Amino acid sequence: MSILKFVKDFYEIFTSAKSFKDNDIFGSYWANRCGLHGLRLCMGHWMTQFRWWLLSWRLDKDLRDRFHKDGYLIIEDFLPEELFNKLEAEMRVYERGMRECHQGNTVTQRVLFDFEDEYNVPALLSLKNMEKLNNLFRYCGAANHSPVLYKEKVNNGVLDTDQPDPQKNLHSDTFHPTVKAWIYLDDVTEENGPYNYVRGSNRLTWERVKWEYNKSLDAKNSKDAYTQKGSFRANENDLKELGLPEPQAITAKKNTLVIANTYGFHKRGEAQDGTTRLSLYAQDRANPFPAFFTCDYVWTRDLRVWALKRRDYLNEREALAKGTQPMWRRSNLSAKKQDVLKAEKPKKAA
Repeated sequence: MSILKFVKDFYEIFTSAKSFKDNDIFGSYWANRCGLHGLRLCMGHWMTQFRWWLLSWRLDKDLRDRFHKDGYLIIEDFLPEELFNKLEAEMRVYERGMRECHQGNTVTQRVLFDFEDEYNVPALLSLKNMEKLNNLFRYCGAANHSPVLYKEKVNNGVLDTDQPDPQKNLHSDTFHPTVKAWIYLDDVTEENGPYNYVRGSNRLTWERVKWEYNKSLDAKNSKDAYTQKGSFRANENDLKELGLPEPQAITAKKNTLVIANTYGFHKRGEAQDGTTRLSLYAQDRANPFPAFFTCDYVWTRDLRVWALKRRDYLNEREALAKGTQPMWRRSNLSAKKQDVLKAEKPKKAA
């Protein structure tokens, strides 16, 4: 390992970095045998708990207690009816800057909204300035960040492939509490792939610490690429070992907000081919280790949006140099093209 690589890897110990494959220190058997991953795991949770305490004034106690007990909140009729109707109409046709990710036979499309989109989608500015949404996200994310918003459309069964969709495997996103949220613009049913969550798996128990410790010892050499990257997968035996229940499918009517701590185990539900699910989506994965939260301004949110778009641009350049496709590529799956692909999808031989 070069000196520069060692310095980079050592610095990442104090950040949200999680990849056992890309960081030689994280991937070291002996470092994890001595408790490196376990220490980062516990410190990340303890510091997040402290910031939750500092931010507790932002959310009613009932909502805080439900969020920490279950790992998620479900709030129906979240937006005023007039605002919701405007957003729904605008989101169904808006595709500026859309990117898509192919996983198995599923195509997920997202539009990351920046300040220019506020002029093209008038209802978006009202949503961004909504204290009810901002306070939920600032507290649940434990970083005082207002949400960076996306349009998200999940297209089920539009690609002809036998490759599995990794999002349908039960998993934890990373080693510390993080937040994702959806405001559903479609009804979410068993047929269009509802979000599944293992209630209570957000809590750091002694059983979970031991389980993560054992996983960390050989995560770098795991057969699963996502585990190598620090997103641990779990199966039925793991849930039994941890004393956790089966995952619950979260079905909901449109205009329902679901906000979840994605340290808890979750997955995308199975879906019927040809179904879709449209929502407004937000996520945040802040550094878990600072003792205090940040100040949130419009310009800091815009800076985070710029950094995300810059990351997409750099990933695109890197993939182009390698002659491959980036994970999130420029979208070519418009609504019309999706219908054509579905109609032309060859049937498998009996």
